[in-house]
Amino acid sequence: MRKQFTLVSTVFNERKRIDKTIEDLRNQTLQPAEIIITDAGSTDGTYEALIEWQRPFSCAYCCIAAKRL
Repeated sequence: MRKQFTLVSTVFNERKRIDKTIEDLRNQTLQPAEIIITDAGSTDGTYEALIEWQRPFSCAYCCIAAKRL
């Protein structure tokens, strides 16, 4: 049976690092079945970057960006 796991993370103003972080996750030997990232109200474009990352993922992935109001 293949091992599966879900990665859950929160971010705040991580725009400079979020692309590399997600690329690194995609390049892991054991990839998460889901990636759930919650934005805590960033003001540096992190939320918008997460929205862009939702598109290239296959159905095996779930990238959720939630912005705190």
